[in-house]
Amino acid sequence: MNARSLRQRIAIALTVFSALVAAPIILVGNWMNERAEEAVWTAMLGAELAELDIDHPNGQSVHHGVLEAFIWRPGKVAEVAQIPARIASLAPGLHDGIEIAGREWVVLVHDYDSVRAAARIDITELESEEEVLSVWALLAALTALGLLLATLNWLAGRAVAPVTLLATQLEARAAQTLDPFVTPFKEREIVAVVASLNGFVARMHDHLRRERQFVETMSHELRTPLAVILGAAEVLELSASLEPRARSALKRIQRTTWDLSDLAQVLLFLSNRKDTPIVLESVDLRALLSRSLQ
Repeated sequence: MNARSLRQRIAIALTVFSALVAAPIILVGNWMNERAEEAVWTAMLGAELAELDIDHPNGQSVHHGVLEAFIWRPGKVAEVAQIPARIASLAPGLHDGIEIAGREWVVLVHDYDSVRAAARIDITELESEEEVLSVWALLAALTALGLLLATLNWLAGRAVAPVTLLATQLEARAAQTLDPFVTPFKEREIVAVVASLNGFVARMHDHLRRERQFVETMSHELRTPLAVILGAAEVLELSASLEPRARSALKRIQRTTWDLSDLAQVLLFLSNRKDTPIVLESVDLRALLSRSLQ
Protein backbone atom coordinates (compact mmCIF):
# COMPACT_ATOMS: atom_id res chain seq x y z
CA MET A 1 0.00 0.00 0.00
CA ASN A 2 1.45 3.34 -1.08
CA ALA A 3 0.94 5.85 1.70
CA ARG A 4 0.38 9.49 0.80
CA SER A 5 3.43 11.60 1.53
CA LEU A 6 3.34 14.53 3.92
CA ARG A 7 4.34 16.78 1.03
CA GLN A 8 1.26 15.72 -0.96
CA ARG A 9 -0.99 16.24 2.06
CA ILE A 10 0.29 19.79 2.60
CA ALA A 11 0.11 20.60 -1.14
CA ILE A 12 -3.50 19.39 -1.28
CA ALA A 13 -4.41 21.39 1.82
CA LEU A 14 -2.86 24.55 0.36
CA THR A 15 -4.65 23.94 -2.96
CA VAL A 16 -8.02 23.52 -1.22
CA PHE A 17 -7.38 26.64 0.85
CA SER A 18 -6.48 28.63 -2.28
CA ALA A 19 -9.64 27.39 -4.02
CA LEU A 20 -11.79 28.38 -1.02
CA VAL A 21 -10.24 31.85 -1.07
CA ALA A 22 -10.39 32.28 -4.85
CA ALA A 23 -13.96 31.02 -5.35
CA PRO A 24 -15.69 33.86 -3.43
CA ILE A 25 -13.43 36.43 -5.14
CA ILE A 26 -14.34 35.07 -8.59
CA LEU A 27 -18.05 34.93 -7.76
CA VAL A 28 -18.07 38.45 -6.32
CA GLY A 29 -16.06 39.74 -9.29
CA ASN A 30 -18.49 38.17 -11.74
CA TRP A 31 -21.47 39.56 -9.82
CA MET A 32 -19.92 43.07 -9.79
CA ASN A 33 -19.20 42.82 -13.52
CA GLU A 34 -22.83 41.92 -14.21
CA ARG A 35 -24.05 44.80 -12.04
CA ALA A 36 -21.65 47.20 -13.79
CA GLU A 37 -22.94 46.09 -17.22
CA GLU A 38 -26.51 46.56 -16.07
CA ALA A 39 -25.70 50.05 -14.80
CA VAL A 40 -24.04 51.00 -18.10
CA TRP A 41 -26.90 49.65 -20.23
CA THR A 42 -29.52 51.27 -17.99
CA ALA A 43 -27.82 54.67 -18.15
CA MET A 44 -27.23 54.50 -21.93
CA LEU A 45 -30.70 53.24 -22.85
CA GLY A 46 -32.36 55.44 -20.23
CA ALA A 47 -30.77 58.50 -21.84
CA GLU A 48 -32.18 57.34 -25.19
CA LEU A 49 -35.68 56.98 -23.72
CA ALA A 50 -35.46 60.45 -22.19
CA GLU A 51 -35.27 61.97 -25.69
CA LEU A 52 -38.59 60.43 -26.86
CA ASP A 53 -41.75 62.49 -27.25
CA ILE A 54 -43.87 60.72 -24.66
CA ASP A 55 -46.86 63.01 -25.29
CA HIS A 56 -47.33 61.87 -28.90
CA PRO A 57 -46.97 58.08 -29.02
CA ASN A 58 -47.82 56.60 -32.41
CA GLY A 59 -45.78 53.41 -32.59
CA GLN A 60 -42.79 55.42 -33.73
CA SER A 61 -39.17 54.26 -33.71
CA VAL A 62 -36.13 56.52 -33.43
CA HIS A 63 -32.58 55.61 -34.51
CA HIS A 64 -29.43 57.13 -33.07
CA GLY A 65 -26.48 55.14 -34.40
CA VAL A 66 -26.49 51.73 -32.75
CA LEU A 67 -29.38 52.74 -30.53
CA GLU A 68 -33.03 52.37 -31.47
CA ALA A 69 -36.06 53.48 -29.43
CA PHE A 70 -39.77 52.69 -29.69
CA ILE A 71 -42.85 54.27 -28.14
CA TRP A 72 -46.41 52.96 -28.22
CA ARG A 73 -49.60 52.54 -26.27
CA PRO A 74 -50.15 48.87 -25.33
CA GLY A 75 -53.92 49.21 -25.80
CA LYS A 76 -53.60 50.45 -29.40
CA VAL A 77 -53.37 47.48 -31.74
CA ALA A 78 -52.21 49.60 -34.66
CA GLU A 79 -49.32 51.04 -32.65
CA VAL A 80 -48.36 47.67 -31.17
CA ALA A 81 -48.26 46.17 -34.68
CA GLN A 82 -45.48 48.59 -35.65
CA ILE A 83 -43.27 47.39 -32.76
CA PRO A 84 -41.19 44.18 -33.07
CA ALA A 85 -43.25 41.43 -31.43
CA ARG A 86 -40.42 40.29 -29.17
CA ILE A 87 -39.99 43.82 -27.76
CA ALA A 88 -43.72 44.39 -27.40
CA SER A 89 -43.98 41.23 -25.27
CA LEU A 90 -41.32 42.31 -22.77
CA ALA A 91 -42.23 43.51 -19.27
CA PRO A 92 -40.80 46.77 -17.94
CA GLY A 93 -37.16 46.50 -16.91
CA LEU A 94 -33.76 45.71 -18.39
CA HIS A 95 -33.50 42.58 -20.55
CA ASP A 96 -30.09 41.23 -21.61
CA GLY A 97 -29.44 38.73 -24.40
CA ILE A 98 -32.74 39.12 -26.25
CA GLU A 99 -32.57 37.41 -29.66
CA ILE A 100 -34.29 39.19 -32.51
CA ALA A 101 -33.73 38.22 -36.14
CA GLY A 102 -30.61 36.26 -35.30
CA ARG A 103 -29.01 39.14 -33.37
CA GLU A 104 -28.56 39.70 -29.63
CA TRP A 105 -29.89 42.86 -28.04
CA VAL A 106 -30.12 44.59 -24.70
CA VAL A 107 -33.56 46.10 -24.26
CA LEU A 108 -34.78 48.59 -21.65
CA VAL A 109 -38.55 48.85 -21.29
CA HIS A 110 -40.19 51.62 -19.30
CA ASP A 111 -43.81 52.62 -18.67
CA TYR A 112 -44.98 56.23 -18.60
CA ASP A 113 -48.60 55.99 -17.39
CA SER A 114 -50.47 54.59 -20.41
CA VAL A 115 -47.46 54.86 -22.70
CA ARG A 116 -44.71 52.25 -23.00
CA ALA A 117 -41.28 52.99 -24.37
CA ALA A 118 -38.35 50.70 -25.17
CA ALA A 119 -34.77 51.28 -26.23
CA ARG A 120 -32.43 48.61 -27.58
CA ILE A 121 -28.81 48.23 -28.55
CA ASP A 122 -27.23 45.51 -30.68
CA ILE A 123 -24.59 43.59 -28.69
CA THR A 124 -23.98 40.72 -31.12
CA GLU A 125 -20.41 41.74 -31.94
CA LEU A 126 -19.77 42.64 -28.31
CA GLU A 127 -20.91 39.18 -27.20
CA SER A 128 -18.64 37.55 -29.80
CA GLU A 129 -15.69 39.54 -28.53
CA GLU A 130 -16.68 38.62 -24.96
CA GLU A 131 -16.66 34.92 -25.87
CA VAL A 132 -13.17 35.26 -27.35
CA LEU A 133 -12.01 37.08 -24.24
CA SER A 134 -13.61 34.37 -22.10
CA VAL A 135 -11.60 31.68 -23.91
CA TRP A 136 -8.39 33.63 -23.38
CA ALA A 137 -9.35 34.24 -19.76
CA LEU A 138 -9.93 30.50 -19.30
CA LEU A 139 -6.54 29.68 -20.81
CA ALA A 140 -4.90 32.30 -18.60
CA ALA A 141 -6.72 30.87 -15.56
CA LEU A 142 -5.57 27.32 -16.39
CA THR A 143 -2.00 28.56 -16.82
CA ALA A 144 -2.20 30.43 -13.54
CA LEU A 145 -3.65 27.31 -11.89
CA GLY A 146 -0.76 25.20 -13.17
CA LEU A 147 1.76 27.74 -11.88
CA LEU A 148 -0.10 27.89 -8.57
CA LEU A 149 -0.05 24.10 -8.18
CA ALA A 150 3.66 23.97 -9.04
CA THR A 151 4.38 26.76 -6.55
CA LEU A 152 2.31 25.11 -3.82
CA ASN A 153 4.04 21.78 -4.43
CA TRP A 154 7.43 23.52 -4.20
CA LEU A 155 6.41 25.30 -1.00
CA ALA A 156 5.15 22.03 0.48
CA GLY A 157 8.46 20.38 -0.40
CA ARG A 158 10.35 23.18 1.31
CA ALA A 159 8.10 22.93 4.37
CA VAL A 160 8.60 19.18 4.85
CA ALA A 161 12.27 19.09 3.80
CA PRO A 162 13.48 18.52 7.40
CA VAL A 163 11.09 15.59 7.87
CA THR A 164 11.98 14.17 4.44
CA LEU A 165 15.68 14.29 5.31
CA LEU A 166 15.07 12.45 8.59
CA ALA A 167 12.96 9.82 6.83
CA THR A 168 15.72 9.28 4.25
CA GLN A 169 18.33 8.87 7.01
CA LEU A 170 16.12 6.37 8.85
CA GLU A 171 15.52 4.27 5.74
CA ALA A 172 19.24 4.14 4.85
CA ARG A 173 20.43 3.56 8.42
CA ALA A 174 21.96 0.17 9.27
CA ALA A 175 20.87 -1.57 12.47
CA GLN A 176 24.34 -1.49 14.07
CA THR A 177 24.99 2.18 13.25
CA LEU A 178 25.82 4.27 16.30
CA ASP A 179 26.35 7.57 14.50
CA PRO A 180 23.93 10.30 15.62
CA PHE A 181 21.36 11.82 13.32
CA VAL A 182 22.35 15.21 11.90
CA THR A 183 20.27 17.90 10.23
CA PRO A 184 21.20 21.25 8.69
CA PHE A 185 17.86 22.74 9.75
CA LYS A 186 17.80 24.91 12.87
CA GLU A 187 14.07 25.10 13.56
CA ARG A 188 13.29 24.42 17.22
CA GLU A 189 10.89 21.53 16.54
CA ILE A 190 13.30 19.78 14.15
CA VAL A 191 16.20 20.15 16.57
CA ALA A 192 14.04 18.67 19.34
CA VAL A 193 13.03 15.69 17.17
CA VAL A 194 16.64 14.98 16.15
CA ALA A 195 17.80 15.24 19.78
CA SER A 196 15.04 12.84 20.88
CA LEU A 197 15.97 10.36 18.13
CA ASN A 198 19.64 10.47 19.08
CA GLY A 199 18.74 9.98 22.75
CA PHE A 200 16.49 7.04 21.90
CA VAL A 201 19.19 5.39 19.75
CA ALA A 202 21.78 5.86 22.50
CA ARG A 203 19.44 4.34 25.13
CA MET A 204 18.62 1.38 22.86
CA HIS A 205 22.28 0.62 22.19
CA ASP A 206 23.11 0.95 25.88
CA HIS A 207 20.25 -1.42 26.75
CA LEU A 208 21.41 -3.96 24.16
CA ARG A 209 25.00 -3.69 25.40
CA ARG A 210 23.98 -4.36 29.00
CA GLU A 211 21.68 -7.19 27.94
CA ARG A 212 24.43 -8.83 25.88
CA GLN A 213 26.87 -8.43 28.75
CA PHE A 214 24.40 -10.02 31.17
CA VAL A 215 23.74 -12.99 28.87
CA GLU A 216 27.45 -13.52 28.26
CA THR A 217 28.25 -13.40 31.99
CA MET A 218 25.37 -15.72 32.85
CA SER A 219 26.46 -18.23 30.19
CA HIS A 220 29.99 -18.33 31.50
CA GLU A 221 28.79 -18.65 35.10
CA LEU A 222 26.49 -21.55 34.22
CA ARG A 223 29.11 -23.59 32.39
CA THR A 224 31.31 -24.16 35.46
CA PRO A 225 28.64 -25.60 37.84
CA LEU A 226 27.14 -27.62 34.99
CA ALA A 227 30.52 -29.16 34.27
CA VAL A 228 30.85 -30.06 37.97
CA ILE A 229 27.37 -31.66 37.98
CA LEU A 230 28.11 -33.67 34.83
CA GLY A 231 31.46 -34.85 36.27
CA ALA A 232 29.83 -35.95 39.53
CA ALA A 233 27.07 -37.73 37.62
CA GLU A 234 29.62 -39.63 35.54
CA VAL A 235 31.46 -40.75 38.71
CA LEU A 236 28.20 -41.94 40.26
CA GLU A 237 27.32 -43.78 37.07
CA LEU A 238 30.50 -45.90 37.43
CA SER A 239 29.36 -47.15 40.83
CA ALA A 240 28.24 -50.82 40.61
CA SER A 241 26.20 -50.64 43.80
CA LEU A 242 23.85 -47.99 42.40
CA GLU A 243 20.22 -49.15 42.53
CA PRO A 244 18.18 -49.15 39.27
CA ARG A 245 15.82 -46.50 40.60
CA ALA A 246 18.74 -44.23 41.56
CA ARG A 247 20.44 -44.92 38.22
CA SER A 248 17.23 -43.77 36.39
CA ALA A 249 17.20 -40.57 38.44
CA LEU A 250 20.88 -40.07 37.64
CA LYS A 251 20.14 -40.34 33.91
CA ARG A 252 17.52 -37.62 34.24
CA ILE A 253 20.03 -35.41 36.03
CA GLN A 254 22.53 -35.94 33.22
CA ARG A 255 19.97 -35.14 30.48
CA THR A 256 18.80 -32.00 32.26
CA THR A 257 22.40 -30.90 32.77
CA TRP A 258 23.18 -31.47 29.10
CA ASP A 259 20.10 -29.41 28.14
CA LEU A 260 21.20 -26.59 30.40
CA SER A 261 24.69 -26.80 28.94
CA ASP A 262 23.24 -26.51 25.43
CA LEU A 263 21.14 -23.54 26.55
CA ALA A 264 24.23 -21.83 27.99
CA GLN A 265 26.06 -22.46 24.72
CA VAL A 266 23.16 -20.91 22.73
CA LEU A 267 23.05 -17.86 25.00
CA LEU A 268 26.78 -17.41 24.62
CA PHE A 269 26.42 -17.62 20.85
CA LEU A 270 23.63 -15.05 20.85
CA SER A 271 25.59 -12.67 23.03
CA ASN A 272 28.54 -12.75 20.62
CA ARG A 273 26.43 -12.62 17.43
CA LYS A 274 26.45 -9.36 15.49
CA ASP A 275 24.56 -9.56 12.23
CA THR A 276 25.45 -13.12 11.31
CA PRO A 277 22.34 -14.82 9.96
CA ILE A 278 21.02 -17.73 12.00
CA VAL A 279 20.98 -21.07 10.18
CA LEU A 280 17.71 -22.91 10.78
CA GLU A 281 17.66 -26.69 11.06
CA SER A 282 14.75 -29.10 11.16
CA VAL A 283 14.04 -30.75 14.53
CA ASP A 284 12.27 -34.03 15.27
CA LEU A 285 9.68 -32.63 17.65
CA ARG A 286 8.36 -36.06 18.63
CA ALA A 287 11.80 -37.26 19.71
CA LEU A 288 12.48 -33.99 21.53
CA LEU A 289 9.23 -34.20 23.48
CA SER A 290 9.78 -37.88 24.26
CA ARG A 291 13.25 -37.14 25.63
CA SER A 292 11.96 -34.20 27.68
CA LEU A 293 9.25 -36.33 29.32
CA GLN A 294 11.57 -39.15 30.33
